[in-house]
Amino acid sequence: MRSNLLQSILILIGLVLVAQLLIQKIGLLPTILLLGFIMLLLAVGHLLASGHPLAGKLAANNASRPLVRLVCLLGGYAMPAPPTSAKADQGGPAPRTPADFDSLNRMWKARILGQDAAIDAVTETVRQAITLRERQSDVPGPRRPLAVLFLVGGEGLGKRTLLESVGRAIYPDGRVTSCPLAQDEDVAARLAQAVQANPCHTMILERLEAASPKSLETLRRIAETGELADPTTGAAVPLGSVVIGLTTTDSKLPERLGAGYLRVVGRAIPFAAPEPIVVAQVVVKLLEAECRHHRLALDYADESIVVDIAGQFEPRYGFGVLAVRVSELLAPEICRAIDHRHDRLALVEDLR
Repeated sequence: MRSNLLQSILILIGLVLVAQLLIQKIGLLPTILLLGFIMLLLAVGHLLASGHPLAGKLAANNASRPLVRLVCLLGGYAMPAPPTSAKADQGGPAPRTPADFDSLNRMWKARILGQDAAIDAVTETVRQAITLRERQSDVPGPRRPLAVLFLVGGEGLGKRTLLESVGRAIYPDGRVTSCPLAQDEDVAARLAQAVQANPCHTMILERLEAASPKSLETLRRIAETGELADPTTGAAVPLGSVVIGLTTTDSKLPERLGAGYLRVVGRAIPFAAPEPIVVAQVVVKLLEAECRHHRLALDYADESIVVDIAGQFEPRYGFGVLAVRVSELLAPEICRAIDHRHDRLALVEDLR
């Protein structure tokens, strides 16, 4: 301990003397820059000598690699190997343990009210997909999409929100893209473009009832074989790290597609019409969100107001209509609060 301390003191004294000499010869600013560069070289050398993981990260970074190479040349070190991680397979799925999936399940249920059964089904489907994929890491040939999730239910019930949350949970560094399908939609081109942007992609294809027979067949083939060719170049598109989300508001669509089609693509997961108490809870959340959007805090909302708005809910239109109703109802009160420079709001019965 004393030897190390003495050595550090001597090095410090030496640096001070050298700094004084350099200041006299080349000036203050060049001296500071030169000493800073020397200290940086010494720090990198210490990381290399100790085998610190940060040295591998610096060597893998394009900006810092020349500096590491210089220190290796001066000090006789070997270039460190790039660090390995749990996501070495192009950002492999983040959730892996039962605790991970339990945590995601609770988070999704807190965000999307009244759809516990659907969320349980989605969680289990994703868990099985990731577990099976890890056991098949060395299987050759085209890889089928990691998961295909087919959600059926009215507008505004949370289908797209759930699929977006699933995508971001599985691949935190991946991409999530959502697009409505149409008769002229080229699903193959859309998927190829998405994978080129990021191999770890969650592609949400909405309004499956509007898809052309060609698109439906493309989705069936992808789910069954994992084979997809880029329509522009003809090159094979890797789908092994892709999650495909399908949504429809047509409750009869699964029946029309048939059991054979669903056996390949995946079972339809229904989003049920929520119970009245759940609708009321969503109304309160919408009221709070609308106030928060205008930097106001909602102190109180009369029960009769909540019940009145909740009574306008229609399952086929979902919560979108209620969001519009809330916005219209609060607009005068929010304007009044802004005019009087209030930061809080209370909604009483005579508001209606």
